[in-house]
Amino acid sequence: MSIGTEHKGMALVVPVGVDSKVIPGLDKGVVGMCVNERRKITVPPHLGYGISGAGSMIPSDATLVFDVVLLDVWNKDDGVDTRLLSKSLSCRRSVQHGDFVRYLYNGSLINGTNFESCHGQNVTYDTYVDEDHLISGMVQGLMGMCVGEKRAIIIPPFLAYGEKGYGVKVPAHATVVFDVLLIDVFNVKDDVEVEVLHIPQPCRRKSQKGDFIRYHYNGTFQDGTLFDSSYQHKGTYNTFVGLGHVIAGVDKALQGVCVGEKRHIIVPPHLAYGENGTGGLIPGSAVLIFDLHIIDFHNPKDSVDIQITHKPLQCNSTTAANDLVTYHYNCSLLDGTRLYSSVYNSPSANAKEALCELYGAINELQNAHPDGLFIIAGDFNHANLKSVLPKFHQHVDFATRGMNTLDLVYTNIPGAYRAEPRPHLGYSDHISVMLIPAYRPLVRRSKPVLKQVKTWPAGAISALQDCFECTAWNLFREAATNGDSINLEEYTTSVICYIGKCIDEMTVSKTITTRSNQKPWMTAEVRALLKLRDSAFRAGDKEALRTARVKLS
Repeated sequence: MSIGTEHKGMALVVPVGVDSKVIPGLDKGVVGMCVNERRKITVPPHLGYGISGAGSMIPSDATLVFDVVLLDVWNKDDGVDTRLLSKSLSCRRSVQHGDFVRYLYNGSLINGTNFESCHGQNVTYDTYVDEDHLISGMVQGLMGMCVGEKRAIIIPPFLAYGEKGYGVKVPAHATVVFDVLLIDVFNVKDDVEVEVLHIPQPCRRKSQKGDFIRYHYNGTFQDGTLFDSSYQHKGTYNTFVGLGHVIAGVDKALQGVCVGEKRHIIVPPHLAYGENGTGGLIPGSAVLIFDLHIIDFHNPKDSVDIQITHKPLQCNSTTAANDLVTYHYNCSLLDGTRLYSSVYNSPSANAKEALCELYGAINELQNAHPDGLFIIAGDFNHANLKSVLPKFHQHVDFATRGMNTLDLVYTNIPGAYRAEPRPHLGYSDHISVMLIPAYRPLVRRSKPVLKQVKTWPAGAISALQDCFECTAWNLFREAATNGDSINLEEYTTSVICYIGKCIDEMTVSKTITTRSNQKPWMTAEVRALLKLRDSAFRAGDKEALRTARVKLS
């Protein structure tokens, strides 16, 4: 066993018991000590330097007193000691030799003295797990770790920095302790991993290169941290498949999917954003996890797909070009989301039940699209939609069949349309209704507004701080004091007015124009990013386009 003690400000490293390099009394005195333990060891002459002494410093037959602090202890048979501090909730894979890992760590000596940490730098330590990149003890200590796991790795000197130490941070022959939290692990040979969670039946066709696809996604790191989501943006992500408009791993995983399919994919860094990451959103060498939900896709070369779901036994005539036809329809997205439909409410139908059906469908759409325009038109007969949707407005004010007004148009915007009667179509007993848009967009109805805003030139904040530091704030208190009482209103008003005056002197007033359709988030920075994105798209610069889209997200 070897120990390290402090001697003249330096660590003294000696073996204990066998082949000892110290006097017998000190050798016996340090047996059984713990790291950081302090002992006063009195050594009689016969167990010290005896009758001979030691040069001019220690006389003969001298009793010696040693004040010893144990700094370190190890044995040549020691191996790496790993201790589990916290376990990962799940373990998809564990660290193997040759993997690339990202981890956070604190490095300390065995006596608790910290010598290095990456927590304060707020960056991970990224490296390959092999002896060319790490000390051998760390390679052994990382083996078998899972993402999210935290370990204490205790490494003896001969598996750490040995006789040379590590600069001024780690002395020679020092046992080192690393508290490691594993953030990421992958291998450069990894491909994108695809787990199919759900495939709807039937699957009409599967996506292929060149298709235009719409999908929702949640993007997380391996530790579960969400970095992006289409649900937060309240819209699908739309792109072409297999043309490099998205990162390679996602591009590959989008091929061969069905409408409505859900996939869980794991993308290694070399198929994502690589060693550099992207801005402050995704760090370098990060493994990305996406949960995808395919909404729909099509190919620009697709023709109309016609499927006959019912055909009467007797079909005497079929439609042809230039025929006038009357039909009912339902219109929905490929995932089944109903957009609109034509429904006939016959005179004998239960109006209450029909209105309940309409109310449920319209209410669901309004919740999903609160700013949308809703148009409900048709032959309502004796049903009154305003009885369940009182905020909708009916635009037809003339008879459409004989003396009765049956064909109605409801919208959620007053005055959106102006209805005019038109002749019957064919032999129909209902006249036609022409709807002429009367609605003017808000941006046309509202005039631009001029506003005064303050801008902060370079150095203004520093100048304002200097101004406040030089201010005698007690003068405001004294001015508001009358006897033993302070007029708080006068005190606060004078301070606020003074601060406002200082700000006015440091800032520059600017007149800007705001429009009713200008969202608060549409700043100059966002407009500049949109311009960069559009320029990259037109130029066909895939890398610049990818970067611009990430910054916009």
